[in-house]
Amino acid sequence: MEKLENHDNTQFWQEYRVVLHRFIINRINDPIAAEDILQDVLLKAFRHLHTVNDKGKVRSWMYQITRNAIVDHYRQSGQRELNAVNVLDETVEDEIKSGLARCMIPMIKQLSPPYQQALMLSEIEGLTQSEVAQKQKVSLSGAKSRIQRGRKMLKALLLDCCQIELSRQGRVLDFEPKKGCHDC
Repeated sequence: MEKLENHDNTQFWQEYRVVLHRFIINRINDPIAAEDILQDVLLKAFRHLHTVNDKGKVRSWMYQITRNAIVDHYRQSGQRELNAVNVLDETVEDEIKSGLARCMIPMIKQLSPPYQQALMLSEIEGLTQSEVAQKQKVSLSGAKSRIQRGRKMLKALLLDCCQIELSRQGRVLDFEPKKGCHDC
């Protein structure tokens, strides 16, 4: 694990200030409260950043602090905690999915044409497997096979390019492109 360096760098804090503010404002419909939460998050992160030993975990650690602060805000405002957590889980999941989707299309294009087309039709365009079979002029079992094999190939490319953090249930919690990966 690589030790974190230069966490007092102004650019580091400015970048997180911008992305975390957007993250908070999308979940709190109160600009003043959002700014207060952001200040609390940045202060807490600054005080405890030295405890993070792995650079690859800083992003997810910062977002976890932010999610906790938003949940605390909802608790203090008297709203039900369960609703706040559900809203956060859904929005975080959407944000992660959109980030991964930007990585996946260039990776899908690296696959051989039959798998590339099968995944573009099923995963990107949302066609059913029988519709993929019709478009590709193959049997249903042939289309299913192409989609499954394509998914395995895509997963391998994705794992080569990104550090992915999974929950115990196997859901993607966060991802970070690895150095040198130009697909994300």
